[in-house]
Amino acid sequence: MSRLLMVLALLGASSAWASLPDVHGGSARSAGMVGTGVASANDGTAAYYNPAMLAFRRSAVLSVEVATGSSSADVRSLEVGRTVDDTYQQSPAYMGGGLGLVLPFGGKLRDYLTFGLDFYTPAAGLLRARSPDPSQPYLYMHHNTANRLIAAASLGIRVADTVAVGLGALMLADLDGAGASVTLDALNRSLSFRDIDSGLYTKFAPIIGLSYEATPGLMIGLSYRGELDNLNHIPANIHLGELAVIGMDISMRNHYTPHTLSAGVSYAIDPGWTVVGEAIYGMWSRAPTPYTTIVVDVSGDLLDSIGLGALLDMEARSLNPRFKDNLSLKLATEGQVSEWLVLRFGAGYRPTPVPQQNTLETESFPTNILDNDTLQFSAGVGFRFQDPIGALELPLQFDIGAHLSTLLPREAYKGPTDSNPSYRYSGIAGGARFALRYDY
Repeated sequence: MSRLLMVLALLGASSAWASLPDVHGGSARSAGMVGTGVASANDGTAAYYNPAMLAFRRSAVLSVEVATGSSSADVRSLEVGRTVDDTYQQSPAYMGGGLGLVLPFGGKLRDYLTFGLDFYTPAAGLLRARSPDPSQPYLYMHHNTANRLIAAASLGIRVADTVAVGLGALMLADLDGAGASVTLDALNRSLSFRDIDSGLYTKFAPIIGLSYEATPGLMIGLSYRGELDNLNHIPANIHLGELAVIGMDISMRNHYTPHTLSAGVSYAIDPGWTVVGEAIYGMWSRAPTPYTTIVVDVSGDLLDSIGLGALLDMEARSLNPRFKDNLSLKLATEGQVSEWLVLRFGAGYRPTPVPQQNTLETESFPTNILDNDTLQFSAGVGFRFQDPIGALELPLQFDIGAHLSTLLPREAYKGPTDSNPSYRYSGIAGGARFALRYDY
């Protein structure tokens, strides 16, 4: 019995948050420009950042991407003789591949409609998530962030020579269903009945964009991306003959991205250099708890008749994380320094939506969700070259983008009964993206 309960509980232990394009950039070009794209995306990432930007592309674009990176926290105790749980201070490294596509419609729709696709999958699987115990510190924004499938499909619509709108959808899925039902035959030490009903159910978040070319070289972009997460709901009923029924309900939400409003400006200083500015407002105050909720309901005619059913019920619920909305700022530049070489740089600031992780006097459920105000830096380079075998008429481009996020130091003060001492923490996250791109 104890082994079965343990297995069912572990099935629900998973959690991760935000998404790869938000934290590390959606392509090698975007990664080199600190993840900007609302007014500057000119490849498949426009399907994610701002679908309206697709409509300004008059030719097809195909790009193949490889991404890699990792993150880690530096957590140090402020109390002599006490140590901090370091199980999740090093977040899992990630590696994956992606595909970007921009495809203008043909015929009479050629100058009006453009389709875009932004697709990324981790190398190890479609989605991985994990939910630490509330006593275990971990990096909320980076822990398994990149270990999930990203699929955004959008349509750019040109409504005037200088104005375009865009509509699209970001896809994810929930694990849900009737769950598991097991009947134990204690007399014969066997399972007389076992049934599982669960499935992955697709869900979507809308992506809406607007782009306006105010003057030649000056592009203004606005976009909205809806709230999305992955729900894992695993109910189970264990029947102990006529004695009792143990009902378990395990649920948690992971890979959460909030309602996001973005505004950006891209300005060509001269034909060779472009400056990009961007502001992103994230409605993090709606974020659900990052921890697993487990409810155990023990019932049965015999137990209920003697009043033991309710006494054996248990639950592990998590408090509202009390996150707050935030406004992030980014600045980037891209320059064509020669016919064959492009340079990119960027920097950004993201205030944390996570409150101080102090033990609250009025609440006895301390948490250890690590996040800090973050400085972001990036650099990238693009090399254009002719197809060595001569099969392609136009040059290929190989892009490299590297990004680094520095989480500024912060302190968490714990009470004497907390499992962790008071501690100071900071963190670092970085990675690189590589892309081979062809503009038709």
